[in-house]
Amino acid sequence: MMPWAVLALWLATEVTGARMLAMFVRRDGLHDEGVASGYLVTLIANFTLGTASGIPWALHLATGVRILAWAAAVQLLFTTLIGTVLAVPWHRAHRRGRPTPEAGGPPAWTYPRLAESGHGLLAWATTALAFTVAVIG
Repeated sequence: MMPWAVLALWLATEVTGARMLAMFVRRDGLHDEGVASGYLVTLIANFTLGTASGIPWALHLATGVRILAWAAAVQLLFTTLIGTVLAVPWHRAHRRGRPTPEAGGPPAWTYPRLAESGHGLLAWATTALAFTVAVIG
């Protein structure tokens, strides 16, 4: 049952992350000069690794091979750490009450607090449960 719970948490994490990425793209974040290029690379790495982590997990569910659970758990850990690095500037800017650009609307990388926090909590819960499944088999 726990391996399927990991899949459910992973899917919820992916959906919230995809929604935030769509918001970023809709706000023209890929072309926003106020967004550091390192942020863009980190954001894309986070999304790509997070999405790709579903492959070894799905293979683990299909085959029961434990090393695949470990591979997915480690990949989720790196993804979650990258996401945590992404969240730091967002929280700092939010706490300082950073003004929105005069061009209209919030900076491309700002997300509703509930979306950002919920996504982070889901990511850490998914990672922790994936490691639990990998350890206990």
